[in-house]
Amino acid sequence: MVERLDGRAVALRQAAVVRLLGPAERDALAAVCEGLGLVGSWWRVEVVADLFVLLAGARAMERRMARGASRTAALREAASALGVPFTTLRDHANKLVLQKGAP
Repeated sequence: MVERLDGRAVALRQAAVVRLLGPAERDALAAVCEGLGLVGSWWRVEVVADLFVLLAGARAMERRMARGASRTAALREAASALGVPFTTLRDHANKLVLQKGAP
C-alpha cells in the first residue's frame, strides 16, 4: 500500500481490520506484532498489513456473498469497509486464489 496516511487514518484502518477478524486471527495478529517487535502501527509494515487486510477482507466477502452479493460487489463493499482501494483487495484476493491452486 503506497498511500501516505496520518495517525488517525492509520488507526481507523487498523480498527476496521481488527473488527472483521475472528478471535484466532486477532490472536495471530498480536503474536505477529509481538514477534516482529512492532510497537504502535502494524499498518505501515506492508507484509503484515497485506496479510491481515486479506484475512479481514475474506471474512467480509464471505458474509456479503452469503447474503447474495456477487464476488465483485462483495469485494467492493469489503474494500470500502476496510478503507483500502478496491483494486488492492481484488489483487490480493486474486493472487491468493492463483497461489492456492498452484502445486
